[in-house]
Amino acid sequence: GDALRAVGRFDDSEHMLNRAFASAPAKGRARVMAALGILTSSKGALDVAEDWFGRATADQHGASKGWIWIRRGANLMRLGQLEAAAACQERAIQLGEGEENAYFNLGVVRRAQRRYAEAILAFEKALEISPEKADARIALDGLRGIFAALESVTAISEAQ
Repeated sequence: GDALRAVGRFDDSEHMLNRAFASAPAKGRARVMAALGILTSSKGALDVAEDWFGRATADQHGASKGWIWIRRGANLMRLGQLEAAAACQERAIQLGEGEENAYFNLGVVRRAQRRYAEAILAFEKALEISPEKADARIALDGLRGIFAALESVTAISEAQ
């Protein structure tokens, strides 16, 4: 099902994933639920995707998978549920799986919340784990530029 989604064959992918879900052993169901979440998110059905991701993270086998929490958080971010998105990224970090992506996503959420100091810390942590992560470097440099501009404006305004 994932391969079909990757090439844009969403209906075929959904059919195969639903078949996989119906026949999956308990241990594999969370992965299929998460794949259905990724598929429905790709189709723009973010609320349906959240239902699948929620079920996957509530599953005893899925709750310990950091990548599922990262995907759920990214979907929640797209839904505008920023605090819940941050909580998902923080859970993935606690689980120690995909931390560079979780820290990067946490930085994006904190930046959207205008919690810039926390965003900077998250982007720095992503770069500490994965120094070649270009998107984290770009985001961090952008925030540092914002802080420099704010300091200049503050200095000018205080001088007047």
